[in-house]
Amino acid sequence: MRPWSTLRALFALAGIVSAPGARAAGPALHCVKTPADLLVALSAASSEDDVEVRVVAGIYPMPASFGLDYQGTGNARVSGGWDNYCVHQTPNTLLTLLQPVAGGQPIGATFEAMKGDLEIDTLTFQDMKYGVLVRLGEQDGWSPYHRARVTNSAFLRDGSVRVERADGPDCDRFMDIQFLNNLVADSQDGVLATEITGCWHDAVGVVHSTFANSVGAALGLYGSGWPAVVNSAFSHDAATVVWSPGGQLFYFCGNVGDNLTGYGWAECAPGQNLDADPQLGFTFLPLPGSPVVDFGRTPQQMAQYDVAYPDFDLTGGSRFVGPRPDAGAYEVQQACTP
Repeated sequence: MRPWSTLRALFALAGIVSAPGARAAGPALHCVKTPADLLVALSAASSEDDVEVRVVAGIYPMPASFGLDYQGTGNARVSGGWDNYCVHQTPNTLLTLLQPVAGGQPIGATFEAMKGDLEIDTLTFQDMKYGVLVRLGEQDGWSPYHRARVTNSAFLRDGSVRVERADGPDCDRFMDIQFLNNLVADSQDGVLATEITGCWHDAVGVVHSTFANSVGAALGLYGSGWPAVVNSAFSHDAATVVWSPGGQLFYFCGNVGDNLTGYGWAECAPGQNLDADPQLGFTFLPLPGSPVVDFGRTPQQMAQYDVAYPDFDLTGGSRFVGPRPDAGAYEVQQACTP
């Protein structure tokens, strides 16, 4: 178990921070069916303590800038793929698309949580020139544990995707930042397609994600402790990983890429990454014969690294098909036949 896990467990026993799932009351729920509904819901959610915004599957043309400035101390979740009653969710990220208004101004999206936790799930962002920012920080008081999850989402033709902490240089709280089962494709940022920033004691996981056709480097990890990049695919990026040596170790396991460049990583074991073309199709799904199939590490193989695994792939298919999971955001659901 990592030091941050141990400390968090001790805090929970002492009553300083609640254990996962300990909240008794359910979150305030907003069911969104139109772009106007979404803007109203995000505004209302900012002042609620525990809140979920459910976005009905569809296309949402959005204004030049939008997002959530969450001031609560609980958890804020914004998720897509819901039916018209916001009761059943289909875990297919491509069903819910956020994009600029036709002929509108350049767009960007910002989701901030200064005191609570934040989750973005099953959404597709497209043509966000100024990118998507998920920001954690501390406004009042001292909370020893803070969490952000970006899961089952796609970022297409955007600027950079950034997940960062914003509570200053003191690093006096522990943050768990997870980037799970995401697609970052055709990023227009010339420096970094995806940037994750933490402190030396933070836990950072990038798991089962696909990075493709980035103008700049696919992924940057800065100041993060114990970062792990696991079971991901890198296709035709200018570079794969840039890592700042502020962290302790950098675990890089079960990944496939045609330009595996960077520094500071440690393979979990020799041969657990493959420097090869992932052979992805136009929609970034693996082609027949792709080396990503069954190349990933299993949860049992990665148990000591405290990384989370998604249950589904980006289309809602099972994540575990065959002897081992596929590298990247997509799982081939059956064996290819001639």
